Amino acid sequence: MFKRFVAWLNRVFSPSAPRHNGKAWPRELTDARDRADELDADEMDELDPRRAGFPPSPRAPVIVRPQEITKLLADLGVGLWRLRGKMVEPGTARPLAEMERVYRHVESLWDVMAQAGLQIRDHTNEPVPEGGIYSLHAIAYQPTPGVTRDKVLETLKPSIFYKNQLIQMGEVIIATPDLQRDRD
Repeated sequence: MFKRFVAWLNRVFSPSAPRHNGKAWPRELTDARDRADELDADEMDELDPRRAGFPPSPRAPVIVRPQEITKLLADLGVGLWRLRGKMVEPGTARPLAEMERVYRHVESLWDVMAQAGLQIRDHTNEPVPEGGIYSLHAIAYQPTPGVTRDKVLETLKPSIFYKNQLIQMGEVIIATPDLQRDRD
């Protein structure tokens, strides 16, 4: 990287291009060019415009970490899932009468997310697999009369998958058989 920087300095400050926008280059930069081979890492860092307090160039690339994008997708998915849940009649997929116009836009966003590879999975009323709930985070277990097998009573946060890879584990309340009442 150091050699590339020196090559860049030589290109920029070559005698054939000693000016920038009609102005001569600042003396500090021409001096740095002349002694670039002698600079150590700390001196090179001092030449970094970001360290000198200059704002980043509008053309400078923004570094986005994959975990930031993953968290953003998960948060968007949860928000969209909650919004959709508030707009439908309980136990159905039909929108409430007063939400029909807005619901179309929510459905459109849901479709865009699905086409991009984001799957939002609500676990409510799903049976808990025989091997346990390795892909779910059980917040609570609630003994429930009439339940013969563990099942998800309520989804607090959906599981979210991006291109079939789990990016957020679902958070649920599990209904368990009420053994005390069943004995009575």
